[in-house]
Amino acid sequence: MQNKLESLIWDQKELQERFQMVVKEHKMMELLVTELEEEHDMAIAKIEKLQTKVKYFVFVCIPCTIFLYIYLTIKMI
Repeated sequence: MQNKLESLIWDQKELQERFQMVVKEHKMMELLVTELEEEHDMAIAKIEKLQTKVKYFVFVCIPCTIFLYIYLTIKMI
């Protein structure tokens, strides 16, 4: 009976240690997820900024360049 009680106490201690380890791992995982979410948000913001630059280039720079080319070509004639 005494051995069984000691065994149960030992098992309880092991389970408590495992539980504490799992809680620590869970907290670390939460921190990692938070960090990944922040990196994701920054990446999305960067993509949106680049999309704006591409739209500007396509809708402003290219037409202006074409217009300038046509204007200069006509002027030379």
